[in-house]
Amino acid sequence: MALSEKKMKERLAAVVQNELANAECGENDEVQANREEALNYYHAKPRGDELEGRSRVISTDVADMVNATLAMLVPMLSTDAIVEFEPMGEDDEDQASAESQVLNELIIERNYGFMEIQEAVKDALLLKNGCMKLTIREDEEVQPIEISGASSEELAMFEMQLQPNQYLDREGGKLITIQKQFRTHAVPIENISYQASFVGRFQAIRFFAERISYTRSDLVQMGCSKAAVDALPVNENIENAVSLERDQSLQSTAAWSKDQDAIDCYEAYQRIDLDGDGISERYKVLMAGGSNGEVLKYEIMDLVPFALGSPFLNPHRLTGESLFDHLKATQDVKTAYRRQLIDNVSIINNGRYIYDPGQTTEADIMAPKAGGGIRARNPGASVQVVPVPDVTSGILAAINYEDMVRSERGGASLDLMGAEPQLVGETAHGIERQYGSREAMASMMALNLSESMIRGIYQITHEYLRRFANEPFTVRINGAYVQTDPSTWQKRERLNIKTGMTPGERGHLQTSLEKHINYQAQAMQSGLDGVLASAETIYRTSMDWLRMSGVDNPERLAIDPNSQPALERQEGAQQQQQEQQAKMEQMQAQMVQMQAQLEQAKLAEDARQHDDEIAFKYADAEMQAALEEAKISGQGTIELEKQRLVNEGRKQDTASEQRLQQ
Repeated sequence: MALSEKKMKERLAAVVQNELANAECGENDEVQANREEALNYYHAKPRGDELEGRSRVISTDVADMVNATLAMLVPMLSTDAIVEFEPMGEDDEDQASAESQVLNELIIERNYGFMEIQEAVKDALLLKNGCMKLTIREDEEVQPIEISGASSEELAMFEMQLQPNQYLDREGGKLITIQKQFRTHAVPIENISYQASFVGRFQAIRFFAERISYTRSDLVQMGCSKAAVDALPVNENIENAVSLERDQSLQSTAAWSKDQDAIDCYEAYQRIDLDGDGISERYKVLMAGGSNGEVLKYEIMDLVPFALGSPFLNPHRLTGESLFDHLKATQDVKTAYRRQLIDNVSIINNGRYIYDPGQTTEADIMAPKAGGGIRARNPGASVQVVPVPDVTSGILAAINYEDMVRSERGGASLDLMGAEPQLVGETAHGIERQYGSREAMASMMALNLSESMIRGIYQITHEYLRRFANEPFTVRINGAYVQTDPSTWQKRERLNIKTGMTPGERGHLQTSLEKHINYQAQAMQSGLDGVLASAETIYRTSMDWLRMSGVDNPERLAIDPNSQPALERQEGAQQQQQEQQAKMEQMQAQMVQMQAQLEQAKLAEDARQHDDEIAFKYADAEMQAALEEAKISGQGTIELEKQRLVNEGRKQDTASEQRLQQ
């Protein structure tokens, strides 16, 4: 039999009130008392055992260790790429990468993840658990549009072109855009209560609640009846004991207008069967007026949008252990030692005396001044010095021993703040071993927090985006910006948390990645491109190296070889190479042709030179023959002339002889 609306609210109110009364981490249980004491230790407040005239100093081991560990853990848990969803196959790699980028962008960048995670982690270190929550806020933007003259067909066409987060109010002539803001934020752990001794997966818990202070204005804006909200009582003690310990002042928080009155509320997630079918459903219940209040709103909600984490696990329980739990005894012992040390030094410096009040000036003894005297009538008889042993060396040794105990119980984060000077002169291997052993506890705390709280908030945010996102996100994949619509995402359970590395471990991995990049480059230069290494493997290694170096958005510093621009460049380079090769082949063909022409020209020249040589030789031979002939002919002429002259001479001689004879 279905219950009426009134009966439903009454039934839910009764169940939630009973759950709150018996919940773990409720108003007055041991966990809340432990948290109140932890904050007292953190702030080094008076313990109540101080003695008049004695040292009141308080050791600050809890605060020092919490802050030192926080400084080491937060950079490990709030990087830009803290989570990576695992692909479900080869075709899912780009989509898984896109979803990982959306979640990291949303949680770390848009929601100031560094600050929110730091708050939750500090709660966990000091108060046993840290808590993060996902909320959705809808912002409505209204834009007037003139549609009075448009037909139904035109309006229908206009509506078909609207974005998924837009709709047209035809009657009011308005275009309404709904922006959904997904906010992940830290929740004060003292406001969280849940089913006691729960064992199992977190989303299976029967009861979980957050105490929240809403103003009357907030409740009306959330859709609650204004009349019902106006009738709610104001809770002037809105903060519990743990919350008050956080405050630095005790100023009044009362509002000066009714709409800003603080109303004590609970947002509870309760499993219960209200429809009588024997199967319980989970309801999200908003109950105002504290644990004795009334239900203002309720709805079925199968998910609890919270994530809890602890640095030290308490097996099979949600409530973990804190650094305070581990170091409370150490701070107590060191406080006692430090007080005794100061008292001992003070007594040694100021002295302790036996004196006769009637023979001395008592004020000089009870309130001594540095270098001041003691006024006495008979100093030797009326004033005697009580010897005080100097025990400072023994106390300092005991304090150093407690520091060793502190490191064993809570980790060495505080010691590592000054570890660099201590490791001067060590070999690289020795330094690595010392850092590794000292960082083991911090690494374990980081892993515990990342695998519980960080994993939980990423999983619930992914699921809420799938269900409630009404617009796509733009991400960068393979060097190109693309849009991904969360409403089309698959449900994902497998994700890798890239945390848990201390600065020393991160530096060691960074060095290994740097060496591997060099090995891959050498392999490619040696002709093993595509065998032992490729541009893609070098790119992935470089991205991991940059992330280990703390570089934000390393993808902007390198081009993914599988990205569209890179593939286009590769295609362009290949085409250019082919064109260059074709040009080279053409040039080679031209060179062969020119070489053939040169060979022919050379042969022709050789033939010409041969012909010229033969012609020259022939002409030379003819000339030689002509010369010989001319020579022979000339010699004959000379001989004839000589003979003629001889004959003439003989004739003249004969004639002369005849004349003489006569």
